[in-house]
Amino acid sequence: MPCCLESNRELIIDMKNDVDQNPKFKASDITVVVSTHSSDVFEKCVRSVYNQRPREIILILDDPDEKTEKAAESLKGISRIVKTRKSMFISKTRNLGIKLSKTPLIAFLDGDCIPTRNWIKQILRAFQFGDIVYGKRLSYLKKGNWREVRYRARSGKYAEKRIRVFTKDNMQDMYLISGQNLACKRSLVDNFKFGGDQDWQKGGEDVDFQFWSIGRGYKCVFNPKMIVIHHHPQSLFKHFKKAIDYGFADGFLFQRHPEVKQNKWFNNYTPNLLHSVSLLDFNLFLADLFDYMGTKIGRLLFRFYKIKRHMKGKEKI
Repeated sequence: MPCCLESNRELIIDMKNDVDQNPKFKASDITVVVSTHSSDVFEKCVRSVYNQRPREIILILDDPDEKTEKAAESLKGISRIVKTRKSMFISKTRNLGIKLSKTPLIAFLDGDCIPTRNWIKQILRAFQFGDIVYGKRLSYLKKGNWREVRYRARSGKYAEKRIRVFTKDNMQDMYLISGQNLACKRSLVDNFKFGGDQDWQKGGEDVDFQFWSIGRGYKCVFNPKMIVIHHHPQSLFKHFKKAIDYGFADGFLFQRHPEVKQNKWFNNYTPNLLHSVSLLDFNLFLADLFDYMGTKIGRLLFRFYKIKRHMKGKEKI
């Protein structure tokens, strides 16, 4: 077994000794759910997963274009392809993947994320220590820059080299989950619905799931060797629009989990901006500035949304 340090606050596993080479679960115990609308890299994503031999690969095409449909049909190793004719957004596609899966473990990927070649192996290793596992998401830009590695590796999960286990006792220090690189035991999601009653929600369903699980006594395991390469939208407008969606989703998170605001990694826009400036990289500075502004606008729009519902008598503020 691995060398570890255990206290009443957290469990840290020393990666130098690695973890047990004979984990409880095998690749045949896992279903990988890949959700995509249209992406230039989803074929690489599926191929990378297929080479790691999971039990099932379920590909959900959320209102795909003709090019994406044809590309999906030419791929091998997919257990099931599901096409929707109206955009369901990410929460509903995850819920659909859960219903279709039959294995004790379920992993989630977005079509614009390519897992590294030992991704499933690292997922299985991490399940020795908890119920939900997640890892690093490195951003790939057109120039070939790995965004987080360049200026965010000084702190947080991008600099972490050890497996860490988070519980109720240390949730304020917990690295936040990314739904693009997430796996969990089926027993959890049998009792959970991504997005709750807001199935149209375009973001935040992953952090919602994380805090819901922690609040019920489950353990979240961060494995720094569980890595996906995320191909960000190249257009600043798309980047800005996504930031607004995330900001709007924050409103639902604050409603359901007020403790989210106490997490030290939740609002780290200012450090990101300072890192961008310190490296004199104008493109990265713009991306982080749009992140910051879009999130603030999204949260403001959520307030207007709440006022509108209150005026219609549907909800109290």
